[in-house]
Amino acid sequence: GTAPLSAAGAGFVAPGAQTAQGVGLSAAWTDRWFSADLGATPLGFREQNAVGGVEVSPELTPGLRLRLTGEQRAVTDSVLSYAGTKDPSSGQVWGGVVRDRGHGQLELGLGRADLYAGGGYSALSGHEVQNNTEVEMGAGGGYSVYKTSTDEARVGLDLVYFGFDHNLRYFTLGQGGYFSPQTYFAALVPVQYSQTLDTFSWNVRASAGYQSYTEHSSPVFPDNSALQAQLDAAAAGNTALLTAYPGKSASGFTGGLSGQFEYHATPSLVLGGRASVQTTGNSSEADGTLFARYIFDAGAPADPRP
Repeated sequence: GTAPLSAAGAGFVAPGAQTAQGVGLSAAWTDRWFSADLGATPLGFREQNAVGGVEVSPELTPGLRLRLTGEQRAVTDSVLSYAGTKDPSSGQVWGGVVRDRGHGQLELGLGRADLYAGGGYSALSGHEVQNNTEVEMGAGGGYSVYKTSTDEARVGLDLVYFGFDHNLRYFTLGQGGYFSPQTYFAALVPVQYSQTLDTFSWNVRASAGYQSYTEHSSPVFPDNSALQAQLDAAAAGNTALLTAYPGKSASGFTGGLSGQFEYHATPSLVLGGRASVQTTGNSSEADGTLFARYIFDAGAPADPRP
């Protein structure tokens, strides 16, 4: 929030630990190469946003597929970016960042191998958060090194690039609380094993590789010129005050581990769970989910059309 001004003797206070909880809503429709969903960020968060998207993935020729995606999604990097928060000194609420994203990708299947390449553009916005944009590109593929009627092991290579216009990963007013380097590159080798039985399926995936990223310096209050001017004026008489977060460049290991299972309790009811641990940039994230999914037309005859 406005805590950096406390060092200038302005009477501002730092916030304590924060949590957020709520109930999210989502509905989805899938029909062959078309899918769409619509929902909302969890009810009970300080900031509420509609989320959803549309994806079309027609097969252009045998083995060659075009995947086009348009969506608005929540940025879940932190309590600030996902749920929004309140500054205890000013009472200002800010955060709740969403990404409006367009993405296109070509996917080529070559027997036991597959290749992909694509790119996209995003515009990010949040309540009282500086607007931002992102460009992304990626390419890679995989190969099935072991395959039976029920089991498969795959290895691959993923090349990732993205870059944001502004560095907004901090937590003062106007910042977004999400990782947003100006350049990011990673090369990863994923390994996946999966098994599909009559009523039960599971998979586990591990990836490891190298990353390199650069962040530019960022004003403490990038979306509030009055507060930034107040801080700049205070810093003129106190060189210890920070008026901008410094830029940095770093490189090193990146990777993750994830797994998922699904159990078909009935033809319509699916129970499952998934969990993952991921390191990106200078942060680590762990998450887990248990879910129940009901498929309304699971017992309907298969569509005879190709």
